[in-house]
Parts: sequence; structure tokens; C-alpha cells
Amino acid sequence: MPASTFTITSTKPMSPRPTSIKTATTTTATTATTTITPDLYYNSLTPTPRSTPFSLEQFGFEEYDENESIVSDVDLLLLEQQDFIPTTQPPHQPHTSKYHTIVNTISPHKILSQYFATELFYANNLLQISNHFINREFDSFNNDLILNPNIPKTNHLELINQLTIMYNETMKLVETIEQFNQELDDIIVDNYTIHNLQNLKMSYNEKLDIHLNVPVHEIVDKIIDGLYQYNLTVEDLLEDEQEKEKEKEVVEVEEELSNEDKKSIDKIKTYHDKILSILNLQDEKFTIEKVEKFHNILQYEIIENKEWQSVVKLCPL
Repeated sequence: MPASTFTITSTKPMSPRPTSIKTATTTTATTATTTITPDLYYNSLTPTPRSTPFSLEQFGFEEYDENESIVSDVDLLLLEQQDFIPTTQPPHQPHTSKYHTIVNTISPHKILSQYFATELFYANNLLQISNHFINREFDSFNNDLILNPNIPKTNHLELINQLTIMYNETMKLVETIEQFNQELDDIIVDNYTIHNLQNLKMSYNEKLDIHLNVPVHEIVDKIIDGLYQYNLTVEDLLEDEQEKEKEKEVVEVEEELSNEDKKSIDKIKTYHDKILSILNLQDEKFTIEKVEKFHNILQYEIIENKEWQSVVKLCPL
């Protein structure tokens, strides 16, 4: 008996299709034939407008039936085999929590050093303040000196004016550091609590902002600039004197200095001594004890102090 044949023609696609695609779908009991005749828009001179939707079949992809599952049989098998119930410990094996303790291996000395790192930075700079003034620019005199010790024969008034300004700045430096040291005495260091340690840091930061951070920094810069300008002026004057002596054909007897020149030279030497005694920390108003005071408080009264080390052991910062 011959197999009965019936035809079903679908007029409505399962998904929207572009209007330019003409599709006739015919399904039989024995064979299924699909004829697609898309317009080749990419061969046309006029491009397809953006409003025209694209078909997956134009690019070689198949379009899925709305009722067709996108999960394969293999995926379903894997899902069935997977255990979605979280595994718990049996009743006879009670859960024991493991507490992880953090052991602080940093020494109290290092903790305090890190806590006062900013203060130590300024204290060390103050301790090494003389190194900022040593000659590093000129070869005409030794690098371990601050001022050129040679005094030209001329332009004494100009040199005196420069030295006067420089001396006034050195006195400002002495006064500022002296005031800073006096305020350090008002801060109580031997109240050994974590709260007081935090107050110490706040107090020191306040004093640094008032005295060291800006004022001392600006004063030191002015002194360095003054030293450079003075040493440069002296070097230029000495070179001019040497050139003039070379131009002379006959060596003349050196003229004696006038009384005015002698006074000027003496004044220059006096300024030299005063400025150098201060900047070399050899003046009674400005000694090594003055500039190391803040450093010694931090290092010996706090960081290396056993009482403060015990505080940070019990109450970490």
C-alpha cells in the first residue's frame, strides 16, 4: 500500500525574517525540502538599510525552533549527576572551628620608629644641618669650607652688604630653633599610655609645622643662596685681579691698603667668623646640643624607652 503523502505549508516564520528574503517551507512525511532565495544585498549597489533586520541564515547560521531545547542530552546527563545539596559533616563528627591568630613579629622598636618616621626625618635633617652649607659648587676653595676665605682687594662694600644679609638669616635660624626647643620642653613624654603616645605625635606634628617644616626650610634656602652668591662674587673679583696682574708688563710694588680698606677687610673677616661659627655649630648660641635635642627625645626617650615599648606591645597602634 503506498504511503500517504500530505503537505503542510507554514506562512508564518518562527522568528522575524527580512522582507527581502522569500522562503517557502514544505514538509512531507517522507522528505522535507526548504527553498531559500535571499536577495544578495552585499552584491547590490544600494546597501541594506539599518531598519531591515538580518537573518541568521544569510551568514550560515541555523535558526532554532522556539520549542527546541538548547540544552543537549549530554548537558542534561551531567546536571542529573551533579549533587546540588551541600555536603555537611555527619552528626558524629562535630564541626570544629579553627581560629587563626595573627602573630605580630615586628619589634616594638621598629613599630615606634615607623610611627614617628616623619618626626625622625625632620630631626635627622636638623641634626645634619651643617652639611647643607658646605661648598659643593666652587673649585677655588676646599669642599669642607663654607665661605671662600680669600678676600678681594676691591668691592668691599658689596661684600659687606651680602654678608650682613647672610648673618641676619643665620640669627633667624638660631632664634627659630631655640624657640622650637623651648616648646619641646613643654611636651610631657613620660606618661606611658597609648593615648598619650598619640597625643605626642600630634603635638610634635604641630610644632614641626610651626617651626621646622616651613620657617627653617625657608631660612636655610636663603642662607644657601646667600653663600652661593657671595662665593661667586668673590671668585669673579679674584679672577679679575689675576687678569689685570697678567696684563701689567712691569711688576709694580704692591700698594699699601688704605685705612678704609683695612677697616672693610676687618669687617669682612668678622662677619666670616660669626657666620662660620654659627653654621659650623661652634657658637655658644648654636651648638650641636641645640640641633640634636629633638632627635634625642625621639630616639632615646620614646623609641628606645622600655616603658613605651611595653605600651605598644599591649596596645598595638
